[in-house]
Amino acid sequence: MYRSLVLSSLALILCVVVVVAKEYPDAQVTNIDVDKNTITAKVGDKDVTFAFTKDTTFGFGKKAMDPDKLAKFAEKVVNVKGAKATIVTREEKDKEVTDKDGKPVADRVTFTFKRGKDKED
Repeated sequence: MYRSLVLSSLALILCVVVVVAKEYPDAQVTNIDVDKNTITAKVGDKDVTFAFTKDTTFGFGKKAMDPDKLAKFAEKVVNVKGAKATIVTREEKDKEVTDKDGKPVADRVTFTFKRGKDKED
């Protein structure tokens, strides 16, 4: 019994280690559609559409955004002038997790804004 407990714990640890995040730093988010649960961002030279779920975390640095305020933030900021962000997706077994339409699923979206005199026009 003790051996099966140890082996089960080891198997669980191996499964958790397999889930790795893929990161898209400095993505320029150009649209968030809360009705379709999609995020459109310019990553390098390409426009990439990500899916998001109710479990996706949106925030600023270490501060999480209230999910109820996402639509208002998208409407007033992101969909008007865009916003820089780091988008983190999940990978399982060296493959990026996608939705049924083949879009990568965002796990975390962290917006980065420049403040004060460093602010870009």
